[in-house]
Parts: sequence; structure tokens; C-alpha cells
Amino acid sequence: RLERYDRFLNPAPFVRFLQKQAGQHRIASYGPWGVPPEYGSAFGLYQIESMNFQLFPRYVDIFNRLILPDPKDRWPGFITLVRAPDVDSLNLRAFDFLGVKFLLTPASFPRLGQFMERSGWKNAYNDPYFVIFENPHPLPRAFIVHQLSEGHETPLDIGKYPLAVATSDDPILIDEAKSSGILGPNSLGPDNGEEAVITRYDHTRVEIAANVTQAGILVLNDAWHPNWTAWVDGAERHLGEVNEAFRGVMLAPGKHVVEMRYAPRTFTIATILSIIGLASMLFLVLFRRRIDQRLMAYGERLRMEPATLQVPQAPGVNFNRPNLLGD
Repeated sequence: RLERYDRFLNPAPFVRFLQKQAGQHRIASYGPWGVPPEYGSAFGLYQIESMNFQLFPRYVDIFNRLILPDPKDRWPGFITLVRAPDVDSLNLRAFDFLGVKFLLTPASFPRLGQFMERSGWKNAYNDPYFVIFENPHPLPRAFIVHQLSEGHETPLDIGKYPLAVATSDDPILIDEAKSSGILGPNSLGPDNGEEAVITRYDHTRVEIAANVTQAGILVLNDAWHPNWTAWVDGAERHLGEVNEAFRGVMLAPGKHVVEMRYAPRTFTIATILSIIGLASMLFLVLFRRRIDQRLMAYGERLRMEPATLQVPQAPGVNFNRPNLLGD
């Protein structure tokens, strides 16, 4: 019986609630055992927990520093909140920074439940086992900022809100921001909100429609990786690392279509090898008869002409026997 498969086909009520309400926002499963790491992929939910954190060391630093500052609450091997205890407070600004809209907590955590009831997060779901709290103003998955602060820290570490300031230690992105006049504390964005709408979201391709009235940085609150590349209106652009672990692209004023594509660095080599292999197969198919004829003629010639074995002579040793291999 494939119990795990059945579980994903017929999820628990709290999972169905998250599937209907979360959209492109992330969820956080605090304590045992709501949505373990990577289960969200099967349920179609975006999690802040992961079993693939070795690919994103900077994200690990953020998670441990802002979400699980006490090492004893961490699970060795991957990122999860399953060991997080019943506490009197949480750094909800950090959860918001990671794009969390729903926080799933055990019903058996009274201290945490009381804190969340006072926090301003809405009690959105209850059952005998779990309580789900909703962030009233979750950080968008993609947004525009008009000020870049140079440094390795996140906006939270320097006391700023992520919608107002992005941080980066990417030298190329810093130079682009400096040239556009948005580097440093003196840059100010427009008063009106600017749009950054995700129009396509796949595992290897993300498309965003952005409309900016002055130069700014499009921030996608997804982990940066060197295998991702960015294209703005069909032209390749630098994809920088912002807010310590996420993706950012410099945009000029105007309407833009931003596309991010993922491809391993070995993809080009693999493509070339595949083309060579296909060409070799095509050559063998087209010239199979001619090759067969040549091989048959060569085999016939070997059969008709006995092979002679020549063995090098060593001083004082006679190897001149009629059939060395047959002795």
C-alpha cells in the first residue's frame, strides 16, 4: 500500500485549506509535524523549509540567524521547524521577509498560540491538531525597490523594510545601481506603488511583468543560484544577488517583461555531446551498407591471409617456435 502516495492524493483538511488560500505565497510549518520539508512540493505549496539547502548556503544563514537563532532548535542535515519549541514570541518580521503568508502551528502549543492571537496575524483555520495564522500584509513574491544599500546583510539587519531598501554585495549590481542613482540613502522612490506581477512560474522559468516610473531593482524573493539567468525585454541582463540570498535585476523606467531561466552550466556541453551522438547515429544509418561491405571485405581478407606473429627477440632467448600461442 502506497501510503505516501495516498496521502498526497487525499491530503488532510489543513493542507486543502493551504492549497486553496496560499497562492504564490509561502507557508511555514512550525513544530511537529504539519508539512515536513519537501512535502509542499507534492502538495503544490511553497515552503520556507527545504532538504536541498546545501545548494543555497546564504539562505541557510538567513534561516538560522533570523528564524532559528538557537542551535538546539535546528535539525542537522536540512532546514526545518519541526524541532521548534512552544515559545512566547516569534520574529514575525523574519517570516514576513521570507514571504510567509500562513504560519501553521500545533494546537498543543498554548504559549505560541497566545502570542499569535496578540500579534495581529489573523486566526484563519482551526482543527483539533493545528492552527493556521494568516499574515495580514505578506511581502509580495516580486516587487520593486528604488534604493540599494551596499552590504552583505538583509534589510532587516540594518533596520529597514524590504519594500523600501534592497541590500547587495554583488559588485556588478552595485555598479549598475550607482550609475542609475539609486545607490545609497539619498535615493528615493516614487510615491505611487509600482507593479511587478508574476505571469508565469515554472521550475525552470519565471516571467514577470514590471512597470516602473524610475530606475529600480526588481526583487524576486526566490533563492539566487548561478545557474539562473535573466532576460529583460529579450536582452540578457545581469542577475544579481540581493537581500543576502535572493534575486535582483536592474530596470530602467518603463514597462518591461523580465524572464528568468534556469539551466545547469553543463547544459551547453551536454547539448554539444548530444548533437555529436545524433550526427554519428545518422552517419551510421546513411552509410550502413557501405560500411558493412567494407567490413565484410576486410574480414574475408583476414580469413584468406594467415596472420603471422612476430615476437621481439631477447638476447640469449629463442622464441622462434612454429606456434607460440598454441603451446
